[in-house]
Amino acid sequence: EDARGQLEAIELRPQGLPAKGLSTEIARRAARYGTTVAFFMDDRAFPEPAGFWVGGGRDTSVAIRPDRPQPIALVLRNGAAVNVVTLESGTWREALTLQPGEERRVDIPIDASRGSALLSIRSSAGFRPSEVDPASRDSRWLGVYCRLLTAD
Repeated sequence: EDARGQLEAIELRPQGLPAKGLSTEIARRAARYGTTVAFFMDDRAFPEPAGFWVGGGRDTSVAIRPDRPQPIALVLRNGAAVNVVTLESGTWREALTLQPGEERRVDIPIDASRGSALLSIRSSAGFRPSEVDPASRDSRWLGVYCRLLTAD
């Protein structure tokens, strides 16, 4: 209230135009992982505090946006079944055959003009944690666990 009497006008100017979006779709969920935000474009992924699961035998789309343009790596940890995991972003594509419990790091190309990536992840196989571990009550059909890493 005191400032109002001391100001004649306030002028706001945009510092730039927002980058063109990666998709016309609306994200269903978003989760922050360190210095990166993941926007889940469908309901075929299961966000958790440290990463997310892709449903078994399913594909999902995730928009990845680091706080500042930087390389992004995805650490894949396979579930309890042999699995083929296919990753696609723009013209880049990589298919990995993973053994049960295997971990693999993959560098994800970021669109430099947008500072982000729209990543499609496909898991060919799945398992139910409750069928592998009798103490688990998790009956979801899960494929591969994904954890985003950024260079800090």
